[in-house]
Amino acid sequence: MTDPDLNSSPDQLFKYAMEGDATNEKRLNFQKAVAIMQFQLLIQQRKTVRWQMYAAVGTFLLFLATIGLIVATAGV
Repeated sequence: MTDPDLNSSPDQLFKYAMEGDATNEKRLNFQKAVAIMQFQLLIQQRKTVRWQMYAAVGTFLLFLATIGLIVATAGV
């Protein structure tokens, strides 16, 4: 199997990790596969943070609009 990269699926990483570990006492394939999975997780977390920021800004804008509506209808 070829070396995995950040676009590899979990199945590919698992196969790569198990493939060379029988003969390699240091478990280098496993360590490399785990490191790639950790980087994949960090990339996903970064994307999640970005969308959470958008949601927070949207929530704040809705809050301001609600306050504006309350002020506008209180004067009537």
